[in-house]
Amino acid sequence: MRAFNSSGMWLEAQSRQDEWFRHSPLMGALVRGLKPRRILELGSCDAHLYYSLCHAVSEADLPTRCSSISPWLSDTSEAALKDRTYYEAQARNLSYSAFSALMRKSPHDALDAFDDKAIDLLLIDARHCRDDVENIFETWTPKLSDCAIVVVHGADLSNRQFADARFWWSLATQLPSLTFPNPYRLGVLFWGPKTPDELRPLVSVLTQAHGHDLIVDHYQKLGEACFQSALMAARKSRLQQENQKLRQISQLPPQQRLSPLRPAKKIKLSFERQFLNALARSSGVVSKRSAQRFRSSAEKRDPRRDVLAPDQSRYHWSYKTIRAEWEKQRRSSKKAATHLAETLKDGPLISIVATGSDTKSGHFTAFINSVKEQSYANWELCLTGVETFDPEVRRIARDHALQDHRVRFVGDDCDGPIVSRTNRAIAGAKGRYIAFAKHYDLLDPDALLLVARSLSEHPDAKIIYSDEDRINQEGVFLEPHFKPDWNRELLYATNYVSRLCTYEASLLRAVHGYRSGYDGSEDYELLLRCVEQIEDRQIHHVPRVLYHSRVLPVNVTKSSSADIEANESGRRALGEHLERTQKKRIAIVPGLLPGTFRPLWPITGRPLVSIIVPTRDHVEVLRLAVESILEKTQYTNFELLIVDNGSVECGTLSWLVEIQRLDDRVRVLRDNRPFNYSALNNDAVLQSHGDILALVNNDVAVISPDWLSEMVALAQRADVGCVGAKLYYSNDTIQHAGVVVGLGGCAGHGHKLAPKESPGYLGRLMVRQEYSAVTGACLVVRRAIFDEVGGFNQVDLPVAFNDVDFCLKVQKAGYRNLWTPWAQLYHYESLSRGLDDTPQSKARAQKEIAYIQRVWETDSYRDPAYNPNLTLNSEDFSLAEPVWDR
Repeated sequence: MRAFNSSGMWLEAQSRQDEWFRHSPLMGALVRGLKPRRILELGSCDAHLYYSLCHAVSEADLPTRCSSISPWLSDTSEAALKDRTYYEAQARNLSYSAFSALMRKSPHDALDAFDDKAIDLLLIDARHCRDDVENIFETWTPKLSDCAIVVVHGADLSNRQFADARFWWSLATQLPSLTFPNPYRLGVLFWGPKTPDELRPLVSVLTQAHGHDLIVDHYQKLGEACFQSALMAARKSRLQQENQKLRQISQLPPQQRLSPLRPAKKIKLSFERQFLNALARSSGVVSKRSAQRFRSSAEKRDPRRDVLAPDQSRYHWSYKTIRAEWEKQRRSSKKAATHLAETLKDGPLISIVATGSDTKSGHFTAFINSVKEQSYANWELCLTGVETFDPEVRRIARDHALQDHRVRFVGDDCDGPIVSRTNRAIAGAKGRYIAFAKHYDLLDPDALLLVARSLSEHPDAKIIYSDEDRINQEGVFLEPHFKPDWNRELLYATNYVSRLCTYEASLLRAVHGYRSGYDGSEDYELLLRCVEQIEDRQIHHVPRVLYHSRVLPVNVTKSSSADIEANESGRRALGEHLERTQKKRIAIVPGLLPGTFRPLWPITGRPLVSIIVPTRDHVEVLRLAVESILEKTQYTNFELLIVDNGSVECGTLSWLVEIQRLDDRVRVLRDNRPFNYSALNNDAVLQSHGDILALVNNDVAVISPDWLSEMVALAQRADVGCVGAKLYYSNDTIQHAGVVVGLGGCAGHGHKLAPKESPGYLGRLMVRQEYSAVTGACLVVRRAIFDEVGGFNQVDLPVAFNDVDFCLKVQKAGYRNLWTPWAQLYHYESLSRGLDDTPQSKARAQKEIAYIQRVWETDSYRDPAYNPNLTLNSEDFSLAEPVWDR
């Protein structure tokens, strides 16, 4: 009975509380008992049940191939949301891509792709099959093996008025089966005449009196326990995260505390209350008496009983407060702005090409006024598309053109789409530089002045972009986008540049302006073609909010369709750009967030990777790291060098001997010098054979099987230096997602302690991008680059910050350091060497910090991957103390 008594609980925190999650114990039991060669789902949409099977396959480490076939249409607005549904399914499939594939076809079109008797487990999603369940089943019956199990889900099997239910019961009364009542909507049919040995006890019980109800009741209770356990685990994890944050805050000096302690304690109480309420609701899992005790404990943590008075942190800056402070500073420095404008009075003419549609007269007037109030006078406003506006807007435009010769109508004599009109405006613009704006948005009064200043400081600049925010219908400014400096890898994930973007006019004309056929991503496509023609050093960023995008009312259906079209246009534009620049096709798939992309960079050849792991004792930690690398890593052409730095424990020494015997890819190097991380790695590199080096700590554990494939593919690119991974603490909070130089006066990990599922600031935890440095806990780099910069500094940085120093040397040598969210590992941090808690280690740490501060001038270092409007006192990308002119 073990095959179906084992719960196989999938205790992964889920935000969706759907009924399919409750079937994961049953799906796990079926997979372990059947050990299917092939699993197939037909008619899928959200694929929740399919992915519970994939998870079971992964957990059991079976050689199963899984496929899901569907046109991928959603439950609601099919035409508008079908692509989004497919992309979401693709994103989930990344976790199982080693054995799972999605096929965007109808079930009938995919029939020939499968051999007869090849399918051991067939899922039919009755909600989304274009044909009825009976037709689908009969069509695919020849493909079922002699031990096949058929699962039908999403149909009301209890109501025999429906055709699907009548067909189901015509089979279920003849063969062993399980039928789950609503709301579960699931049936399991043991179709094949040959029952696997591990499932025979289950089938035997089904043939007995009341056996069916016994099994159904068993898995219903098990599923509910699984669901509640996962729910409680998620809340417990969030509570641990808040506790960890609270401990860190309490250890800071008062002047550095970015969050007051009292609200943090209230957050902790809130999570405890949620956790206890979840326990109280676990019917069937805990007794009524225990449930009442949990409920009583939760009531004591109710915020209405909280005696702590509200306390607003004076260290937290809201955007409203920041804007108010900016305005004060700008009023007090008005003379300096006037002097700058006078200095730049002979600066280049900047043409503002304004486009848009459906503009209200009030918004249009505000936009034109924001242009006419510019502190920089050498501009012209080229209005296009005005003839398509309503009569009142046209009248306002003509009045402004009569009052100010700098306001011109350009391109309205051209019939056709907005792209054609805009290109006519580009051709007719008189300025040396062209900036683009929408008729309904706003420019900051000093927008063009600061652009002109940047142009004077960088005479060879071809593209200038700024930060931006949004303005809602009430006139409130919100959602500031504080962008990094030029970050090519981030651009390959999303159009982070956006507005205000100013181009050299000759560059726009050289690429022939906008191209049609890229609806919703015209700006992105234009930018990609422009950057092909120039050098990275000719792109500059003004870290000021110079543009305000207006939040307009949205038609949800139209907006959803437009978003889908824009995503597809952007994906196509990026693919064409990479094909032009790389001279080969690079597949582009949707990223982890809407509007983001993931280029699938190929690995050239099959290079040998030398994975170097320094260690000392702690065999339980080392074993976890090594075994996870050996067992989970999909890329297999590697050697694993364990650098034993003076282990003395018998268990460690015997295991080191054994692991070399078990896997010939493993070599143990003895190095008994006093701990010096830099020297251990440098010497190990000399004894390694790989063209690519992977420096890995001994306290990691692999999460994503393709972690090494992802990092090697990126590291092979000619302009790429170091590649870093996404690392988590054991409680699923972020340990590393890129290093920001200057944090804390030296260097720190951005987004540290953010929850695993957090998208991060502007989605940056979910996309590849450049960082100045990445952690050495999992760092991949080409051997040639390691040798070129001289490896790690083992004299001045024996223990800490050697990875930061190394990355900065690589960056200085002209390479880009990358971070990727698709290489994921756990990192338990400093378990071998311990913490810096003795006088000697503290002195050494201070010396290393001083070295980094002196050599790299971190007190004045402006990290191009960060933004000066974000704080250096915390790792959470929160807003800095407001300073307008930094």
